[in-house]
Amino acid sequence: MPTGKEAGAYKDEWTLGSKTKGGITIIMILMNFPNNSEILKNKMINNNFKKAIESGSVHDFFRGKGSYFIPSPDYDGHVHGAQIGGAARVYAEESRENSKEFDEFFLEFLDDLEVSEDDLNHLLANLSSYCAQKSRGGFTYSFLFENQNRSECDSVNRYLNKVSKSSFFGNVKSQIARHANFINKKGYKFLSYIFETL
Repeated sequence: MPTGKEAGAYKDEWTLGSKTKGGITIIMILMNFPNNSEILKNKMINNNFKKAIESGSVHDFFRGKGSYFIPSPDYDGHVHGAQIGGAARVYAEESRENSKEFDEFFLEFLDDLEVSEDDLNHLLANLSSYCAQKSRGGFTYSFLFENQNRSECDSVNRYLNKVSKSSFFGNVKSQIARHANFINKKGYKFLSYIFETL
C-alpha cells in the first residue's frame, strides 16, 4: 500500500502513467480519489490521450500498445479502464471540443477493429470502461451509445456480426455476454440487444 511518500507520489511531481517507488501506476491512484480531478487537469501536458492524438497513435492507445500499456496486477494484460477513466476522460472533460474529438477517435477505433480475439477484447474492455465512467458522471460532454439508432451502435453491431461468423465465436460468446450484462447494469442496453441477435 503506498504511503504517499514514495518518489513521484508528491502532488506537484505526479505524472500520468508514471509509477511510484512502490510500483503503483499514478493514474490508478488518482482514479480512486475523484476529488483529485484538479490534479489530473493540471497534468494535461502529460496526458497520454493527448500524446496519442499528437503522435497519430490513438488506435494504439485504445489497444494498450507500447507506451500506452498499463499492466494489470490481477491478470496478464492491459488495464483499459485506467486509460479510459484517466487520460481519455480528463482530455474529454477539458472542453466540448475535446469531447467531440474523443468521440470521433472512438468511432474510428470501432471501424478499425479486426476480427480477432485480441481486438474483440479491446472493444469489450473499452465499451465497459466508457459506460462505467459515464454511469459515474464522467465524460460529461460525450453521448456515445445513448440510443440504439446511433452510428456507433451500428458499428458495434456490424463488428460483432462478423465475429459471430468466425471460428473463435464459441470461445468468446460468454465473454461478450458478461460485458453485455455489466454494461446493462450501468444503464446501457445496446450490447445486450446486439448480443441477442447473434
